[in-house]
Amino acid sequence: MNHSLRILVLNLRDIRNPRAGGAERHLHELFSRLAAGGHRVTLHCGGYRGAKRQETIDGICIVRRGGRLTTAVASIGFYLGHRRDFDVIVDYTCQLHFLTPLYVRQPRVAMSMHLVGDIYRHDLPLGVGRLFAWWEAFSLRHYYRNERFVAISESTAAELQHHGVAASQIRVIHCGRYEPAPPTEVAKTEYPSIVYHGRLKRYKRVSWLLESMPELRRAVPGVRLHIVGDGDQLKRLRRTALRLNLDGSVVFHGWLADRQRWQVVGSSWVNVQPSLKEGWGLTVLEAGQCGVPSIASNACGLMDAVLPGQTGELFEVTDRAEMVRHAISLLTNDALRKRMGKEAADWANSFAWEQASVELEETLHTAVGATVPATIR
Repeated sequence: MNHSLRILVLNLRDIRNPRAGGAERHLHELFSRLAAGGHRVTLHCGGYRGAKRQETIDGICIVRRGGRLTTAVASIGFYLGHRRDFDVIVDYTCQLHFLTPLYVRQPRVAMSMHLVGDIYRHDLPLGVGRLFAWWEAFSLRHYYRNERFVAISESTAAELQHHGVAASQIRVIHCGRYEPAPPTEVAKTEYPSIVYHGRLKRYKRVSWLLESMPELRRAVPGVRLHIVGDGDQLKRLRRTALRLNLDGSVVFHGWLADRQRWQVVGSSWVNVQPSLKEGWGLTVLEAGQCGVPSIASNACGLMDAVLPGQTGELFEVTDRAEMVRHAISLLTNDALRKRMGKEAADWANSFAWEQASVELEETLHTAVGATVPATIR
C-alpha cells in the first residue's frame, strides 16, 4: 500500500453494536484491511448499552459517543477537537447524514450503501416517513452535491446522480465475498426448501414469503421455508405464520452463528430476497458461495447482485405473483437449479474485499491530493 493516511470514519454504529448491519460489516471489512496495511483508522460512532467508550478492534480505534439520535452532534465536537490528527474524513451517509461538508475542512469522501427514502416511506408513519425522505433528498442535493462519493453498486450510483451528484464524482466499489469461505459440500434437504437469511425488518418484506406459502405448498408439495435472522418484525412474522396455519412448513431459526447459518443456507434449494431495497445484496452473494441460486426483487442493489437467468431470477418490486412463479420454476426444475447454483458460486467468488480495499485506498489518496471545497464556508 502507499504511504499511510490518518483516516477518521463517521458512522452510526460499529461492528459490535447489536443493531449492526450491512453498512457496519462493509466498513469493518474495508477499514480493518486498510489498518492492517499501515493506515491509522479511527471510527467515531454511537454507543450502546454495555459498550466501552473506546476500544480497538482489528486495528480500528473505535470511539463511541452519543446514541442513535445524538452521535452526529457528538461527532462534530470530536472532529473539532482532533481535526489536526486526520488527513481525510469518510462520511457513511446511510440512514444518518453527518453533514460533514458544512464543517470539515480536510479532504472528504462520502460512502453510500443505498438511499433510504423509500424505506422511510415504507416503514415509518406516513408524515414522518415523507419528512425523513425529503430531508435525505434535500441534504444530498444541497450539501453533498460536490462530494466525492463511493457507491457500492451501479444502481446506488444512479440514485445519487438522480439527486444531483455528478457521475464524475462517484466511484463504484463492489463488496467482497464472505470470508472465510462457507463450506460448499453441504447436503441438500430431502424436501424442497427455501431460505431467507438476513435481518427481519419491515422493508425486507419477509411477510411476502409467508403469504406465498399456501400457493407454494399447492404447487410444490412438501416445500418448507427457513427464516434465519432476528429483528423487530420477528413477533409479527410468527403471528402471520400462525394465522396462515403454516405450522410444519416454516422454521424460524433466529440468529445463528456462521457454522449453523451456513448449514441452513447451504442445504436449501433456493434463496429468496424480497427486500424493497438493498445496497448490494450481501446475502445473495453468500447464498451463491454456497451454490444456492437466488430469487430477488428488481430493487436497488439486488438488481446488481443477481444475474437474471444465470445466478437466479429477478421479479418486479411490486409483483409478488412473479416471485412465486420464479420460486416454483426453480424448485421443480433440478437441472436449471443446479446450473444456476454453479453460476451463482462462480459469480460470488469473483468478488474480493482485498480488491475493494485497494480501490478505496486509491480513492482516499486521490481525495487527499485533490480537496473538494466545503459546500458552505
